[in-house]
Amino acid sequence: MWGIVKSIVDMCMKLKEGKYVLVKDPSKPQVRIYDVPQNAFDNDYVEELLPEEEQVQPPAEDADGVDANATINDVEDKDVSKEAA
Repeated sequence: MWGIVKSIVDMCMKLKEGKYVLVKDPSKPQVRIYDVPQNAFDNDYVEELLPEEEQVQPPAEDADGVDANATINDVEDKDVSKEAA
């Protein structure tokens, strides 16, 4: 694997200074390098934070450390090692 990384780095070092995109097609065994303009991925807008009530909150845990938002099912807990013997 590191040989592949070294080959890609060596190829990139030969390129003139600029901004490039490395793309791997998942259905083909090849990697392509595209030269893109310097401002290709610059954001021209200021990202505004959502109000507190609209933000997604992390799941809360109760005193037992159980996720309060977890789904409850009717699966019975069994000790597998006792049944296997």
